Amino acid sequence: MAKEFFGTDGIRGVPGTPPLDDATLYATGRSLGAYLKREHGAAHVLIGMDTRESGPHIASLLAGGLAQVGATVAFAGVITTPGVACLVRQNDFQAGVVISASHNPFQDNGVKLFSHAGMKFPDTVEEELELDILKHRGEAVAKNLSRLAADESLDAEYLAFLRKRFIPGAKLADFRIVLDCANGAAYKLGPELFRSLGADVVAMGVSPDGRNINAGCGSLHLEGLQKRVVAEKARLWRKRRGLVWHSMVMRTARSSSVKREKL
Repeated sequence: MAKEFFGTDGIRGVPGTPPLDDATLYATGRSLGAYLKREHGAAHVLIGMDTRESGPHIASLLAGGLAQVGATVAFAGVITTPGVACLVRQNDFQAGVVISASHNPFQDNGVKLFSHAGMKFPDTVEEELELDILKHRGEAVAKNLSRLAADESLDAEYLAFLRKRFIPGAKLADFRIVLDCANGAAYKLGPELFRSLGADVVAMGVSPDGRNINAGCGSLHLEGLQKRVVAEKARLWRKRRGLVWHSMVMRTARSSSVKREKL
């Protein structure tokens, strides 16, 4: 059957309108929790989000729906999509939820569901979830849903995981790296990770306000990063480099499109 809600990258839309209206989001949490309890006998779900202003409200709705069917929730707060996928695999979560619209503007948002394997659910599972969401989204949403409080230990756990994946004995001392974090999910993680590895980090896009994610920065706007790489005489692997990091991936952007000045 053709899916109504789930696209190639989860459920996407404008918050407050279908399929990201309150009733559908609440039903999505309920349906996910019910599915996990049927399949696994338990439903412990990790929720993370990027910096969009709509994220906390969406998280509360999903958590409320999950709680309605007896599921439990851990909230990582602002964290990257790979971070949720990693933590779901490393811990006893039956599923993970990421609230993000990647490099889209702040007005958009989305809900991405991950299985315990850290991968998106198969189409057959998404179809099953959709049928249940359609069945229940006409029901009343619980009132007075509380705002979730982030468990900071989850972010620390993911940072430690990334540090351990660095080449043993390798150091980034004497390297100056420009990071464009796009005011997104990696705005704290990115600079902290590279500084902990000894790099001299020049951080851009690290002042999110809920509305400036990807605004004139990030993977679709490399001009500022390219200029800053030259201005800061940044060096990585003996080439001028800057790193663009948003909620989905980290990208390396060469500054070859700007004037080649001698360092």
